[in-house]
Amino acid sequence: MRGIRCGAWTTMTVTGRRALVDTGSTISLVRPGTLPGTAGRRLWGWRPTKVLITTVTGESTRMHGKGSFRVSVASCSIDHQFWLANIQDPCIIELDLMTKWVATVDVPRSKLYLSTPHQH
Repeated sequence: MRGIRCGAWTTMTVTGRRALVDTGSTISLVRPGTLPGTAGRRLWGWRPTKVLITTVTGESTRMHGKGSFRVSVASCSIDHQFWLANIQDPCIIELDLMTKWVATVDVPRSKLYLSTPHQH
């Protein structure tokens, strides 16, 4: 059946911005206007694309560009690819990035713990 997807999700705050952590997503997405330089027609640091994606609600939306950016948790910095797309949430973080951060979800306490690979 179309439209069915698996995965768990939760929200987190990244430098004052709410982000959806979606274990069913295979890419990380950022909504235009969420990061500096993403609100206008010129997207600094983003490679333009003409890709369309289908959202979880079944709607098609344009992906404006993609770019690799440094993401830091504590003292661990990781280069990760993000796509700029018209989505409802300011940011959707995919499972691969959570794996790099050795994420642990504590469902009973509604907590998401992030650590760095060298801590394990």
